[in-house]
Amino acid sequence: SFGLNTGVTIFNGFQNVYLNDQAKIGIETSKLQLDILKDNISLNVVNEYLNVLFNKENLRIAKDQINITQLQIDQIQELVIAGVKAKADLFETQAQLASNLESVVNAQNSVDLALLSLAQLLQISHVGFDIESVILDVDSFQLRYNNADTIYDKASIERPEIKNAELDIENSELNIKLAKSVFLPSLNFGAGVGTSYQHYQGQEDVRLQFVDPSNPSAGTELVPNGFGQQLEDNLGYNFGFSLSVPIFNGLKTKANVNRAIINKKKTAFVLEQKKQDLRTNIERSFADARAALNQFEASKASVKAQEEAYRNAQQSYDLGVMTSFDFEQVRNRFVNAQSALINAKYNFVFKTKVLDFYNGIPLTN
Repeated sequence: SFGLNTGVTIFNGFQNVYLNDQAKIGIETSKLQLDILKDNISLNVVNEYLNVLFNKENLRIAKDQINITQLQIDQIQELVIAGVKAKADLFETQAQLASNLESVVNAQNSVDLALLSLAQLLQISHVGFDIESVILDVDSFQLRYNNADTIYDKASIERPEIKNAELDIENSELNIKLAKSVFLPSLNFGAGVGTSYQHYQGQEDVRLQFVDPSNPSAGTELVPNGFGQQLEDNLGYNFGFSLSVPIFNGLKTKANVNRAIINKKKTAFVLEQKKQDLRTNIERSFADARAALNQFEASKASVKAQEEAYRNAQQSYDLGVMTSFDFEQVRNRFVNAQSALINAKYNFVFKTKVLDFYNGIPLTN
C-alpha cells in the first residue's frame, strides 16, 4: 500500500506564536551576549594599550638619566684633571651610570612584555609589533562627570547585560504562557491520499475460462488486473478535523505553570542584581577616577617641587658644596616623582575610559 498524509495545527493555545517569539528573543540574546564580549575585550585592549604607553614613558625617562649622568661624568673628569674634584666623585658617578643602564634594561623589558601582552590580546604576531608613542597633554586633564547617577541612568537602559536580563524576563513570561496553553484544547486538520496493490491478484492481465449458458462452448475473457490498474482502482482520499481536549493532565500542567512562575521571579531577581552590580561598579569607578585625578594633581605638584630641588642641588654640586652622593639622592627623588606622575596620569586616563565605557562613549575616542 502507498499513501501520503499531511496535517496542520489550526489552534493549539497559541503555542506556535509563543515559540516563534522565543526564537526571536533567542536571536536577540545571542547578539547582546556578543556585544558584552566585544565590550570586555575592548576594555582589556585599552588597558593593555595604556600600559604600553606608560612603560614607554618610563623608558624615555630612564634613557634621559643616562644622558644626564654621562654629562656629569664628562664634567667630573675635567674637574678631576684640574684637581678640583677627587676621583671618588668620578667613581660614584660612574656607578650611578651603571645603575641607570640597568634601569633602562628593566624599562625596556617592561615595554617588550607590555607589547607582547597587547599583541596576544589582539591575536596577532608580536614579532616586529609596536605602537606609536602618544604624549598626553597633562594640563588638560579634568573629570568630565559630576556624579555617578547620570552615568547609571544611561547605562541602566543601554548596557547589553541589562537588556539581556530584561529579555530573560520576557522569555520567562512566554514560558508561563506556554505552560498555561496546555490547558486549552487543540484543533488539527488532516488530509491524505492512498492506494494499494495485492500481489496474488496478478502482476499482469490474465485470461479466465467461463461457460456461457447460451453458448455451450467454452470461452475466455481478458480480466485487466495489473499493477497500474490496481493502483488506480484502489485510490482513495480522506480528510478531517480532530479536537483534543486535555482532561487528565491537569496536575502536571499546573506544576509546570508554577515552575514557570517561579522561574520568572528568579529572572526578575537577576535583573535587579545586575542593576545593583552595575550601580556599584559605576560608583566605584567614579570614586576611582576622582581619586586618580587627585593623585595626578598631587603628583604634578610633587614633580614641580622635586624639579626645583634638583636645580638647586645641581647648582650646589657644580659649586662643590654638595657631594655626589647627596646630589644623586636629590636626583633620584626627582626621577621617582616623574615616574609617579606618569603612573598617576595613565591611571586617571584608564579610570576615565571606564566611565566613558559605562556612559556609552566609544573607547576609541
